[in-house]
Amino acid sequence: FSLLKTTLGKEEHMLVLKLILAPLFILLISLSGRIWGPATAGLLAGLPVVGGPILFFIAFENDQFFAAAASSASLSAVGASISFNVAYAHAASQWRWQKALLISLTVWLLVAMALSQLPLGAMYSGVVALMFLVFAPLLFPSIKAISVENTSGSGELILRMLFSAALVVFVTILAKKLGSNWSGLLAVFPVPGIILAVFSHRKFGADYTRVLLKAFCSGLYAFASFTFVLTITLPVMSIGFAFGLAVISSIVAQVVTKVTLSRKVLVNT
Repeated sequence: FSLLKTTLGKEEHMLVLKLILAPLFILLISLSGRIWGPATAGLLAGLPVVGGPILFFIAFENDQFFAAAASSASLSAVGASISFNVAYAHAASQWRWQKALLISLTVWLLVAMALSQLPLGAMYSGVVALMFLVFAPLLFPSIKAISVENTSGSGELILRMLFSAALVVFVTILAKKLGSNWSGLLAVFPVPGIILAVFSHRKFGADYTRVLLKAFCSGLYAFASFTFVLTITLPVMSIGFAFGLAVISSIVAQVVTKVTLSRKVLVNT
């Protein structure tokens, strides 16, 4: 990191970080699926692994009020991400991944367009996100027990990483042209959902994919917590402190979600 500072200019330095951070997170999530299965991978995908770096670069390259507004839009856009997951889970039962992806992306776009018309603000966006999070588990189709070993090849892992890097660069470069609202919405463009759903659907089938996407929706409590904290802290704190608190809040939310889900499993068994 220090070497990059001395050898690269500010813009080049930021570009290198954009090309490293999100793909690295996607790689770690994909590897977790190999070790612990789709439920754990889906839960971890709810962490701000792609949206977090995008919002960080938006904050770094624009003023903090712009970034706070983008964070508020990202918070409400949790609903669009959940809509994508639910739509893909249903479509995967009927069609191959190409059509399932087209349907779920259409649903995401329609929901995102509706959310873009809503007023921004931590409380309002938080209520919208919470409503989607609470009702998400009820919207998924029934899921059968699965026992599939995840053995994604190195070529697939590289493609996942490249896709995430492309989105981070695209959104942050166009942030000023898009405005804070759509910058925030696109920060929650379902890159992890697309990557995880398509590769899982192709290789392991619809049931495996539904387990992963349902866990992903539960994991989005972490992202909602992250963006809520950013929305209220960026206007009054430094970027470092705001993102530090947001990361801590997302980890706490993830732990609470994991414990809650584990208790539910024990009760059901």
